[in-house]
Amino acid sequence: MLRPRWLLVLLLVVALLIGAGISAGLTWRLMPPKDPRIPGIVHTGDDPALQPDCLADVVVGASATRLDNYLMEIKWSATCRAAWGRVSRYDDKALGNRIRVTLFLRDDPDGPATQRTDDADTQVSYTYLIADTGVGGTICVKGEVTDGPSVIDLGDPICL
Repeated sequence: MLRPRWLLVLLLVVALLIGAGISAGLTWRLMPPKDPRIPGIVHTGDDPALQPDCLADVVVGASATRLDNYLMEIKWSATCRAAWGRVSRYDDKALGNRIRVTLFLRDDPDGPATQRTDDADTQVSYTYLIADTGVGGTICVKGEVTDGPSVIDLGDPICL
């Protein structure tokens, strides 16, 4: 038979568990869902390499091979509703040279959303994200590489 003191302790434990369950349920219910259409999952300027949700469903939205040795791409994540630009070089001349990539909104190529990168001694360079704000707009990427003192423009931008 339980003594009144043990019964009181048991009732207190049960009350605490019920209270914790109700608190957890309310917190879960009141927290905003992780919905890609709600701003805040990623922001323009975030590094895609630090966004596992973006990397999990990334696809190549647009790509073009230029001058046989360079690949320009626009990567897209539906989960993050964001894009980033990438240029890869296949000329075995990364050491001592640079890759420059610019990702921009076609209607505002020098606007605040524009992302630029300029990396040395690498085969691949990518920009940070441009997040879809719901306003729409075409996203484009352009690139250039160096070969010693020569700057090689990779031609017209590709757009998504």
